[in-house]
Amino acid sequence: MEGCSWGHASNFSLGMHLVREMIRVLGMAGILYDQFTFSIHETHHKHKKDAPSGTALAWERWLGQPANITSERTGDVIGDHSLILDTPYEQLRITHSASDRKLFASGALWAVSQVLNGNVIHGPGLYDIEQFARQVIRKIPS
Repeated sequence: MEGCSWGHASNFSLGMHLVREMIRVLGMAGILYDQFTFSIHETHHKHKKDAPSGTALAWERWLGQPANITSERTGDVIGDHSLILDTPYEQLRITHSASDRKLFASGALWAVSQVLNGNVIHGPGLYDIEQFARQVIRKIPS
């Protein structure tokens, strides 16, 4: 439809967009550490077919560094993902755990509100929720 604004996303979880920013920063570990490794572990319900999940692969892409990825399929887990930075003297961990599938609808409604309120786009077109989230997150004063 001409003249409309459209939004799309591979993942409508708002928390995942905060995690993306944290992962981007953690990917700069080489600036501070001579020795370090990254690993990603993801767990999903027993019926999920792909392993590793698209989210785990996206985390490695966002990291910009190679990571050892492991996968687990058990029970009715919606989705748990952890990124671990190991150094000789400390370990850092980022974890995202989905506790209810409503998080996807909530994120989609947030994206719609951004479009309707004109907060993040200017004019018709196809927009990615990642663009919306990044714009909003980066406006937060430090």
